[in-house]
Amino acid sequence: MVRNEKRPSGRFFLIDNKIFEYGLLPKELSVYCYLIKCSDKKQQSFPSRKNIQKNCNISLPVVDSAIKGLVDKGLLEITHRYDPNTGNKRSNLYTVTNLL
Repeated sequence: MVRNEKRPSGRFFLIDNKIFEYGLLPKELSVYCYLIKCSDKKQQSFPSRKNIQKNCNISLPVVDSAIKGLVDKGLLEITHRYDPNTGNKRSNLYTVTNLL
């Protein structure tokens, strides 16, 4: 389980030690940590791929690969979001799932 029920404001965030049991690649761990950092109490966030790229210091194809790896490992769910007025695609909603 991701421990962010009582998310402290400021300079740090908590991640359950079980994350190391998933055999994540470095790019996956980096993106996972960034999404946790951005998430709310529901473990949801919606940074753009470009923001993930910039903050994790990786390329967009690597961001996409990391996200796919996290989804495949059951650590992340994606909800595609669209502007209700124009129908244009917006940033995805990422939900970090509880660690088992």
